[in-house]
Amino acid sequence: MESIFGAVFEFIFGGILELPWWGWRSEKKLDRNIASLMEEPWFAALEKDYRYGFIIRNNEELRRYLVKKENVIRLAKHPEEQEMFTMLVKQEHLKFTSLKPL
Repeated sequence: MESIFGAVFEFIFGGILELPWWGWRSEKKLDRNIASLMEEPWFAALEKDYRYGFIIRNNEELRRYLVKKENVIRLAKHPEEQEMFTMLVKQEHLKFTSLKPL
């Protein structure tokens, strides 16, 4: 009886979490936060570079960081945060482009 209940519970809630609309709000927040940061010259220059623009929009770690409004505010106000973010983007780009063993 418990295994049937567990299976039904997992099916219902596991299915809800896999629906495509679940990430819709975070995608909208990400776009809004990136648009806000594009007003900053340092970020606009970083994002315009096709290598880094791709990483900013597709790297999961950077996306999770940029979805949070408090992080965006911190980036806009603090030069040291801007420098650290720029270094992180460049590191993630290196990881993405480095050769991986088969």
